[in-house]
Amino acid sequence: MLGNCRLCEQNTNIKQSHIIPEWGYKNLYDSKHRLLNISMRENIVYPCFKQNGAKEYLLCNECEQHFSKLENYSKKYIHSYTIIVQKILLVKIIMIIVG
Repeated sequence: MLGNCRLCEQNTNIKQSHIIPEWGYKNLYDSKHRLLNISMRENIVYPCFKQNGAKEYLLCNECEQHFSKLENYSKKYIHSYTIIVQKILLVKIIMIIVG
């Protein structure tokens, strides 16, 4: 998809990037590697399953590769990623992206 990279701001092909690294969802998946997703319309809750975490068209390939290295580095040092911390981080990241 053609668009502006959120990191380098170049107008180029951008990729779907995980908002939180895929390994950060580890404790949220069920035994079938499904993530429970809840949506709400007209005060009715609609649960559904997704196969992976939230993604957005954010980064070009070069910036995605750079972030991938940082994610792998941080994964070595983050041993315990609780569900509460994941939810707080996800909300903060979404607030940054949405503005």
